Amino acid sequence: MSKLFDLGYCVLFALAIVGALFAVAEGVAGFAGHSLVDHAYSAGRLLDFSAILMIFAVGLRLHLTPR
Repeated sequence: MSKLFDLGYCVLFALAIVGALFAVAEGVAGFAGHSLVDHAYSAGRLLDFSAILMIFAVGLRLHLTPR
């Protein structure tokens, strides 16, 4: 079960980092007058999604630490 939590942590952490980088890229594209997601989500909303993923990743990491 610990291996499953560790895998979940790694996946959520990677998705959060990719989401944050995508939010930054969307913000830069917004300054240029373009959009990477066709104006469906703003850069701030994408950053919110990646922060939510990071909260779950931290929760899984804290669950894995020995007591």
